[in-house]
Amino acid sequence: MSFFLPYVLSVAVISSIMVYFFQPHSGLLNGILANFGVEETIFWLGETRLAWFVIVFATLWWTVGFNMVLYLAALQDIPESFYEAAEVDGATKFQQLLYITLPSLKPITWVVTLLQIIFSFKIFSQVWLITGGGPGTDTRPIVQYIYETSFKQNSMGYGAAMAFAFFIILVLVSMAQIYLRKRKEG
Repeated sequence: MSFFLPYVLSVAVISSIMVYFFQPHSGLLNGILANFGVEETIFWLGETRLAWFVIVFATLWWTVGFNMVLYLAALQDIPESFYEAAEVDGATKFQQLLYITLPSLKPITWVVTLLQIIFSFKIFSQVWLITGGGPGTDTRPIVQYIYETSFKQNSMGYGAAMAFAFFIILVLVSMAQIYLRKRKEG
């Protein structure tokens, strides 16, 4: 339940938690670091590399629950008879993990990877709410650029063309991953 809880929360709540957690002077993380003797104030959202770290951390924390549910369902689909047969043959728990569990989880790992790649391409809300695309425009993803071009610069045609090209790229990436999966299985 605790792993799935962040996925139930909205992206606005997750982003607010991350902004609170990573504030330079009053943030929870800098307070914890100060208790361990780190005197330097870290500007998590003011430096490009650290801002990307915060965005990636927030996204992973937010989506880990969904991925865990997928893996839990896949684990429950592994027949118990596989483990019983392995035990009869004298396989250790590590060998069962290595030769039964992990190979059985390969298909769901492909699905999770594909979904995460697609979600990563279309990330918008976390970046918009945590950094606004900053510092400068260093953390601005393509979706935010399309949004700003379409609605802030009022260039709907150009924005629509970019959105369509982006859609084609996502379809091609998805098809390439599916092709590679089938090729590896076959």
